[in-house]
Amino acid sequence: MIHKADINRLAKKVLRYRKGVRDHQIIHPVRDWFIGVGACLCLIIAVGYWSVTTYFSVSTRSVEVVSSPTTEVAVYRADLVQAALAKFGERSATYEELLTNRIMPSLPNVPPEVPVEAVPSDSSSTTEPVVEEEETPLEEVPSAPEITPESEGVVEAF
Repeated sequence: MIHKADINRLAKKVLRYRKGVRDHQIIHPVRDWFIGVGACLCLIIAVGYWSVTTYFSVSTRSVEVVSSPTTEVAVYRADLVQAALAKFGERSATYEELLTNRIMPSLPNVPPEVPVEAVPSDSSSTTEPVVEEEETPLEEVPSAPEITPESEGVVEAF
């Protein structure tokens, strides 16, 4: 028979090996929070410092306007302008004529039309005339049977 002393000795052995790693070696919530908050504060301070230095470096700059000492004179070529106006006037007139008369412009190098000869019909041909299918009204089309879980053998159990 097992005595109480033997049970206590076995229990001490089992409990001693099951202690595992102590709490402070696994996690330490206070320490982890301080590390997280400290890292966030360092990040905020670094971004703030960068923002301030960028602001002051941009705000102290001045805008300089550089003006050219000599002004170039625009050259007006009346003959070139008149030629362009005449060309655009011709284009406008051609466009208006095409819109009002609907005249097809003559195309260069177009071969004359070839006359089409009629093919004599032979009553002994083996071709049959094509008969188009009639459309079936929607009311006459048979509908598919309804599919239900019972018809497929699927039964839901809730």
